Amino acid sequence: MPPWWSSAANLFQPSNKTVDMVSLTWRQAIFAFSSVASAQSSTSTNPADGLSITSGYSVTPSPTVGTATINGTATTYSVQFTVPAAADVGPNLLPNIKDPNAKQAQALCPGYKASNVERTANGVTATLSLAGEACNVYGTDIETLALNVDYQTAHRLGVSIQPAYLDNSNRSQYVLSEELVPFPEQGVIQPDTQDIDLQFSWSNEPTFSFTILRKSTGDVLFDTRGSVLVYENQFIEFVSQLPEDYNLYGMGERIHDLRLGNNYTATFYAADAGDPIDYNIYGNHPFYLDTRYHEVDETTGEKTLVTSQNVSATKTYESYSHGVYQRSAHGMEALMLPTNITWRALGGSIDLYFFDGPTQAEVTKQYQLGAIGLPAMQQYFTFGFHQCRWGYKNWTQLEEVVNNYRAFDIPLENIWTDIDYMFQYRDFTNDQNTFPYGPGQEFLQRLHDAGQHYIPIVDSAIYIPNPNNASDNYSIYTDGNDHGVFLNNPDGSQYIGEVWPGYTVFPDWHSNASVPWWTRSLQGHHDNVPWDGIWIDMSEVSSFCVGSCGTHNLSLNPVHPSFGLPGEPGSVVYGYPEGFNITNATEAAAASSANAAQASSASAASPPSTATTPYFVSTVTPGVRNINQPPYVINNINGDLAVHAVSPNATHVDGIEEYDVHNLFGHQILNATYQALLSVVPDKRPFIIGRSTFAGSGKWAGHWGGDNTSLFAYMYFSIAQALNFGLFGIPMFGVDTCGFNGNSDEELCNRWMQVSAFFPFYRNHNVLSANSQEAYVWESVAEASKRAMQIRYSLLPYMYTLFYYASTTGSTVMRALAWEFPNDPTLAAIDNQFMLGSSLLITPVLGQGLTEIQGVFPGIKDGEIWYDWYTQATVDAQAGENKTIAAPLGHIPVFIRGGSVLPQQEALYTTSECRNSSWSLIAALSAEGSASGQLYVDDGQSIVQEATLLVDFTASNGSLWASARGTYQDSNSLANITVLGVASQPGTVTLNGEAVSNGVSYNSTSKVLYVRGLQNSTSQGAWVADWSLPFSRRDLQAATSTSPDFLELSRSRSPANYGALPKLVTDPAFNDILEKRYFQFFRQKTAQSTSTLVSSRFWDRVVLQACHIEPAVKHAVLALSALHQLSESYAQGEVQQKHVDFVSQQHLRALRACRNLLASAGRDDVDRVLIVCIIMISFEGIRGDYVASQMHMSSGRTILMENKERLLHNRRRNDLAEIVQALSRLDVPALTFRDASSTNDFGIDDYYLTEPKCFVPSAFESIAEAHACFTDLLRLMLVAVAPFNDILDNYNGPQLDRCDVEMTKCSQQMQLWRVRFEDLLVRKPEPMRSLPVAVLRAWHIGAKIILAAGISGLETRFDAFIPEFDTMIELAEVIVEELLESHEASSFSVEMGYCDPVFFCASRCRDPVIRRRAIAVLKRLPRQEGIWQSTGAAVIAERWVQVEEEGLWQIESACDVPEYNRIALITTAVNVDQQSGRMQLTLSNADDLERMPVTRDEYVTWQKHKSLKDLGMVNT
Repeated sequence: MPPWWSSAANLFQPSNKTVDMVSLTWRQAIFAFSSVASAQSSTSTNPADGLSITSGYSVTPSPTVGTATINGTATTYSVQFTVPAAADVGPNLLPNIKDPNAKQAQALCPGYKASNVERTANGVTATLSLAGEACNVYGTDIETLALNVDYQTAHRLGVSIQPAYLDNSNRSQYVLSEELVPFPEQGVIQPDTQDIDLQFSWSNEPTFSFTILRKSTGDVLFDTRGSVLVYENQFIEFVSQLPEDYNLYGMGERIHDLRLGNNYTATFYAADAGDPIDYNIYGNHPFYLDTRYHEVDETTGEKTLVTSQNVSATKTYESYSHGVYQRSAHGMEALMLPTNITWRALGGSIDLYFFDGPTQAEVTKQYQLGAIGLPAMQQYFTFGFHQCRWGYKNWTQLEEVVNNYRAFDIPLENIWTDIDYMFQYRDFTNDQNTFPYGPGQEFLQRLHDAGQHYIPIVDSAIYIPNPNNASDNYSIYTDGNDHGVFLNNPDGSQYIGEVWPGYTVFPDWHSNASVPWWTRSLQGHHDNVPWDGIWIDMSEVSSFCVGSCGTHNLSLNPVHPSFGLPGEPGSVVYGYPEGFNITNATEAAAASSANAAQASSASAASPPSTATTPYFVSTVTPGVRNINQPPYVINNINGDLAVHAVSPNATHVDGIEEYDVHNLFGHQILNATYQALLSVVPDKRPFIIGRSTFAGSGKWAGHWGGDNTSLFAYMYFSIAQALNFGLFGIPMFGVDTCGFNGNSDEELCNRWMQVSAFFPFYRNHNVLSANSQEAYVWESVAEASKRAMQIRYSLLPYMYTLFYYASTTGSTVMRALAWEFPNDPTLAAIDNQFMLGSSLLITPVLGQGLTEIQGVFPGIKDGEIWYDWYTQATVDAQAGENKTIAAPLGHIPVFIRGGSVLPQQEALYTTSECRNSSWSLIAALSAEGSASGQLYVDDGQSIVQEATLLVDFTASNGSLWASARGTYQDSNSLANITVLGVASQPGTVTLNGEAVSNGVSYNSTSKVLYVRGLQNSTSQGAWVADWSLPFSRRDLQAATSTSPDFLELSRSRSPANYGALPKLVTDPAFNDILEKRYFQFFRQKTAQSTSTLVSSRFWDRVVLQACHIEPAVKHAVLALSALHQLSESYAQGEVQQKHVDFVSQQHLRALRACRNLLASAGRDDVDRVLIVCIIMISFEGIRGDYVASQMHMSSGRTILMENKERLLHNRRRNDLAEIVQALSRLDVPALTFRDASSTNDFGIDDYYLTEPKCFVPSAFESIAEAHACFTDLLRLMLVAVAPFNDILDNYNGPQLDRCDVEMTKCSQQMQLWRVRFEDLLVRKPEPMRSLPVAVLRAWHIGAKIILAAGISGLETRFDAFIPEFDTMIELAEVIVEELLESHEASSFSVEMGYCDPVFFCASRCRDPVIRRRAIAVLKRLPRQEGIWQSTGAAVIAERWVQVEEEGLWQIESACDVPEYNRIALITTAVNVDQQSGRMQLTLSNADDLERMPVTRDEYVTWQKHKSLKDLGMVNT
């Protein structure tokens, strides 16, 4: 039994923290106290997971001989040697934070002074020198340090401090290698970097200090003033001041409340230690989120920082969050004290990264996207239920478990095995007596045929055979030993520790041969046992003895651990959950008695020692590191660093000691396993669950919470664990449901199976010899599990969509209430409830004996509506109310957020069955009657998707819309639609105009509309075509009969009729009229100016919605509609000028209303402001007033930048994304063009009213007319190509799936103009050199559209563009000829960028005729410096043609994975040295490379390596 289990203080709370029962507002006292008591008294043993054993070991006993009588005959046998407990005992250490006499570095050390301060392009560098005599308090002071401050992106600032000189004289001062933990996006400087909201400042008074300031608020986010920097070879300390009662989250991994508090020490040292509360455990994530709330005076707008938890749900607050990441793998501590956070490290460097947020969502995305990498997308089956335990004895028993789940109709997707399946606990082997290969393959075939899966465990240590026993051969070790892939001792001998199989060696992931060896080992096992994923354990890395204890003891192998396995004599599991003595008094009494007898027997066998062991104190030796016992003692759960872990002096192949990289072993084994699975199971997303993780491990694997205990307390802590791992970029998280250590009981398992059903990773797992806890063991647990699983499985499409966004944007899956509702400080510490995505609120029962629970409903003050999942009625709750919710055993309260649309499929037995079932939707209307949601669909398993589908759902104004983009074919029909919050019974319900006669019902009590039986109407597939389902009760005929017909008014010759406009705007029936008639007309008539700026879906769900709440927008829409009507009528001579004048006045009135809204809008009105900007731009664009368009676009961009932090948590945040993208992509100056022959800005007043010629395919009469129409085309193409420009500049595979719709629109635009282009080419009425730059730019943009089509693989779309491309080449030829003939080559070089289309075609056009024509054009260009395309482009283009058959330059042919195409996007130029034949690539964003000379073969090799690195497939 590990000694730490017997210490209450060590288990549940470190000595520097006390339990504040007053603060436990939601936890009943009985729950808190009983949980603490049970946790402190329970016995824990580990499965195939490790134990925290303290022992020592210095002798080498011989194996003993035992006798047994078999059939009356005495037989002798060898008794397995048990390692003495002393083998895992290290020096008795007192952590510094617990030592009242410890030296305080802040009082003893001099700090540093900065000098040689120099500005750089993106920051500051300086030299830091000791400001006084060295203190050498816990190591040797480093005299000179280098400071580097780097503004890296618009949201990230880096501050690095490390030794100024690193050479052989101070080689032991290890600085974390980029090869092990990559730097965040070094060398990629974004144009908007200077827009960062962070500001670095420093001071030398009295010694060097620095601050990080948020410019927009003035808050100091990081502040080392008032402290000194301490930097020694084995000790680094720096301090940052914090506001009173601050809110920090993260700093994993540990079992703790979500909000860390200000009296807590977080230790960073990977430890195999079960799940002790408040101590360091398996992983290390030195990152925190800091959220600060400001109370807003509603009268003055003044903001005051909140420095206490005394807040109100009815007041107005505003929050700002930022993130801090310390990129270090050394053992560390972070002391969270009442006024500051103090960082202490055992070595390394200070490598800080600050993320400006300002919301949790933004911070998390910035951290993942820019620093550690995005999480791996998981296969669909992984979201099913998983069953495991340590103790499944053979294939037969395993199949019995599978069959029992089926018999009880409890969905089971995945069955797991712990180390039981192995031969003597050796990796990559099966015990042929219990888990033989042949029967195993037959079982797995049956399992796979049923759509189920199998995942085995793999441990991190490798058995080393007994050299005196030839039959003990183990090929896995032999292969690894032959290739030198194991850790060594400092003297070069093999480091031999001890784990489950006995004495073991440990992979050295620094060896280049380690990953190939690991791959071979996994492949060999998979050949015999076709598993579907891998579970990595013991990866801290754990060893059950101190040092290389097996070096002289291999003749004893295999040995037994120094502790009894669960179930062995002395280690029987008797622990039970809190309250078990109440619910099961007799059984509890028997267990208590047996436990006491077992403890008494153990005490008699090993009487406690009365001797007092003094604390070991390490001393400082100048210039020398004490690796095994560093002078500063961190608060490590296992004490000495070598206890229950590989010793710090273990040495890697590159000479690096484990002391410096201990925290990375788990990270590296996950990387190795990911790379191996790419080879073993190619094309499929690797499914890996690992125990020890580091920052960035989520790129490869998920994580489970480790060896928890069957207590209600651990069920509660599991929520905070999961939320934290969302911050860390590992959303695939779950815990051992029902508890691992100890015996679970019916009540705990009932509750826990329901809570975990809403975690991404859902697995039941427990310890050897404990009571079985499969979901079918108790009847009530079976029913509760099925009820929760029915919800989970129906929502798998929603959860999968959440993971798609997590893996592509860095968003979270499980969310704290405080993060989803960031302006409510009352939510800051809530961790007994959580959100699943933005739409579901889970309020579980976490205490024993409870039948009701209290929970809050956030956002009520701001108009949020919540619906009960089960009754589908709205929840009656008040702002800030801790509402009592009924929750009898077997019921978990779940609530849907108003404004959400949830996609569902049928909840069937396996995920494959679910994926092939019909679709349903739940639309939960907001207070405004709107809702939105999304659905992502792909094949569910491939790493590279050939096709995907993204479906948008929008409910607004009494209708539900669905529109899809992408080419993935899903043929499942739509069955049901449920709309929550429908105020009154609707009339006729239609689907795409066809009445739904059957299956429509309405519950007037719960206000729910049910539309069922839609399968026949959608038999080809729910998303094959876009559809709308109006369900409003209003009758259009009745509405329009009392309101003027605006279409008729617009055609009327009487201006007086336009006076009805205000009445129409305020008419109650306006919504229906606008939606069904005028709005559609408006959208149709504005298509040529706005439909390519934002999609029709945007108009439907955003502008229309805005029309209903904002009169200014209503005026704008109607006035613009009237303007269009008049333009058509005027062209036909039906409208007099006075009518035009009148509508223009209406237009000006609407414009003034919009501008007033712009002027008066606050931050919370950002969505309406941006909508109005779009409306105004539409006005001016149609009228041809580009100066006004520029002004409004500029206003929109300014507002966007000022309010960007508000967008993501705004209720219409999904809709706003289109506005944000449209406004941020457009280049404002490009909307204004100056005619070279005129001094006036080009603009066509009322262009569409007076000059309709550009709308019809007629010939141009002059260059001036062509100029006008070309310029108009340019404006249209600018907005049309915006998405493609973004794709080309920032390649994102899934974005390409959304190209098709926009490209269709752009193709139609180009077809419209082609006749006039060809006519112009034929007639050439004036010299082509008089054409304005706008014409060239328009062609350039068109070429990018075509290039995007080719890259996206949309073959048919690309072919459709070939005629336009041909025309472009013709125009380019004419332009070049004209310029050369007029001797204007020098001026032409200035505009050479506009020949990019020609260069693209020369290198990429698929039609060889067109490609050669483009090459001919390039050859005719002047060969002078300054025109980089000239010689190099023409020569390389020729080579492209010459080697076309070989395919060397076809990226698709050169690489196996289509995503490698991204390499083409970073290459902006290719030049050839004609003498050497070597090419030079000019790169736009390739890490820190400016120009890179390569040969052809080198280029292909480089592109593969770079792409693999980008994809996270390799570590270097």
